Amino acid sequence: MFLAILFFLNISCENKERYTVIGVWELSESKTDNGAKFVKNDDFEYLISFSKDSMYTQSLNGKIFSGIYKISHKNILELIDPVINDTVLYSYRFEKERLILDEIDLKGSFICDEGCSKIFEKIKK
Repeated sequence: MFLAILFFLNISCENKERYTVIGVWELSESKTDNGAKFVKNDDFEYLISFSKDSMYTQSLNGKIFSGIYKISHKNILELIDPVINDTVLYSYRFEKERLILDEIDLKGSFICDEGCSKIFEKIKK
């Protein structure tokens, strides 16, 4: 009986998906303050890449921005641009294999009343 329980627990733990921001993500859609959803236009490219060494790179239609990222235990993603000394905070979560970012202020409140989500799909691990 004890071995059966251990076996079940082992299988249960193995089946849990573990998501990470590490990799290259492409914007697939976004949602505005009023809840309207926009699918990415083919003429618009927004990629964000997170590396294991806490560096990130954003590419907006070929224009590159890079800096340092930090993740807190409360699902807060902090993007730090050392060139212009700016920090942007996001609440982040995963839905299936998609990364969802909602910009927040220093108090953790959404910048938009109902959230302005950026939804990314992973294209490289």
